[in-house]
Amino acid sequence: MGFSGALPRDTHEIMRRTWGQTLCVGLGLSVSGTVLAAPPAKKPMPTPAVVDPAAAAQKTMRAQLSLGRTLAGKGKHSEAIAAFESALQAVPDEPRVLSELGVTLRASGNLPRAEEVCKKAVDAAKEPPLRASALYNLARVLSQKGDKPGAVVALRASLKLRENRIVRETLLDLDPTAQSEALSPEPLEGPLLSVDAWCKKQSGPCHLGSDAAVQGKLDRPTGPWLEAQVFSSGDSPEDCVLAVRTARGFYFSRLFSCRESGYRQTERATIETREILSPPGAKLLVTLDGVDSMRDFDEARGQSFCCVEAKTKDLVVCGVGPSGTPHCTRSIGLHPGLDAQKRAGTVQLVPNYGGQELVLERSDGKPIEDGKAPLAPNLKALAGRHRVVFP
Repeated sequence: MGFSGALPRDTHEIMRRTWGQTLCVGLGLSVSGTVLAAPPAKKPMPTPAVVDPAAAAQKTMRAQLSLGRTLAGKGKHSEAIAAFESALQAVPDEPRVLSELGVTLRASGNLPRAEEVCKKAVDAAKEPPLRASALYNLARVLSQKGDKPGAVVALRASLKLRENRIVRETLLDLDPTAQSEALSPEPLEGPLLSVDAWCKKQSGPCHLGSDAAVQGKLDRPTGPWLEAQVFSSGDSPEDCVLAVRTARGFYFSRLFSCRESGYRQTERATIETREILSPPGAKLLVTLDGVDSMRDFDEARGQSFCCVEAKTKDLVVCGVGPSGTPHCTRSIGLHPGLDAQKRAGTVQLVPNYGGQELVLERSDGKPIEDGKAPLAPNLKALAGRHRVVFP
């Protein structure tokens, strides 16, 4: 009997029931219609945290740098040096660590290695503020070694990168002839249409208005000066910036680093004008008052200590000459620095104008060469009469 291709009726019934049961089980149902429990879902395996080696190294470096600073402040030089070296193992050639290590090596008396490390810090520092600071630290080491010419070169290089009151005072201590540089006017940046136009060109923010930590304004237009104001720019440190407006537009000058955590805090800016008859025209006088607070080193006790505070007063003189472009002197420190105060008291200079000359006199009215109350060396270099010519 051959196969016809048709299945018997009972075979169809068996297949129908089998497929139905398979379908029900696949849908989670029993043959009787009861709902079957779905198998428990597997919990996903936790993803292991990805550690960024560079970020971890930076974290270690910052921790060791902070520890080293704390130890150095307590005079524990050996332990501080070890912490700084650990920081350099995490991030080699970090300029901030190299600078701190160089300063601590100088304080510990290891001048040859301090010079070597400070030179590395100068080479490693790419940003102008860090490089300027590294050059200053190198100058202190060279001065202590007796290399006065090398120290003067380093200080001048530092000031080219960033004007700084303490650096300029140190330069005046080593080279009194440098006073002529501070009194040589330099052209301001401009003209621009507004203060905002200048601020948009900067890498850091401008601190203006009621939120500004440092501010000062000219009360009323006088002579060529339609407006004048001081504000700060940057994060930390902040630079004090002078903005003036003449008939040509706005001009700007970065005066110096005026607010830096743990160091300088400029608190007030005053802007006034003085009429000069010969040559005619109002000169702008900008004075900035604040406090220097910095770690110092006691040579006798062989310990670093924090913090020495000293009042500061700086003067900037501006004028408009035949060129029509405003020019300003660099900041002139009227108050002795920290080191000078310890050596020669706290007498400061006061500015006056006589004819075409800027006269810097003792605030106590005594002669400049008073032997009983000598002026600090950096102030003695500035005291007297100076002809300031504005191109």
